Amino acid sequence: MTSINTLPLVDALSETIRVSFEFFPPKTEKMEATLWDSVERLAPLNPEFFSVT
Repeated sequence: MTSINTLPLVDALSETIRVSFEFFPPKTEKMEATLWDSVERLAPLNPEFFSVT
């Protein structure tokens, strides 16, 4: 699997495009672990914020 922070396009876009990510609240411990894994993987995009709604 390719890591998101190894993609050259991510580096270029993270300087010019503003993004945010919204997640549903995790209902189990496994889903919570997946949420935090997702946050870590998306962090290189330098989002304005993450929200859980």
